[in-house]
Amino acid sequence: MLSVLVALVAASCTGGAQPVAPAVTAVEIAGGDRTLGVGDTVQLSAAVTAVGGASAALNWSSGNDAVATVGASGLVTAVAAGTAGITATSAFDGTVGDSIVVTVTEVDTSIRWGTARWGQASWGP
Repeated sequence: MLSVLVALVAASCTGGAQPVAPAVTAVEIAGGDRTLGVGDTVQLSAAVTAVGGASAALNWSSGNDAVATVGASGLVTAVAAGTAGITATSAFDGTVGDSIVVTVTEVDTSIRWGTARWGQASWGP
């Protein structure tokens, strides 16, 4: 009888709630797929759903460093034309993450010169 009473008192002191096991249930990169020009950068961010005191830290990675690199903070740098998958994975649970595709395009840096006449201009190759 005493053990039942102790159990009831303990349950009422904690509100009867069971502790939540630490877990990360979702990671979502904000903004979706991106298109960048060679040399451009973009700062990515991600929402992490963590419960029970689980860390919301992320590990960032690129599936093609020759096209786009990503730093530990989610800063993506476009290196060369092509596509690269960028992934944010939970540092707490490496099976939970999200990916986007970064498409890198060449930047047209050519200058086209034309001729100008009185009152009229012509531009082209």
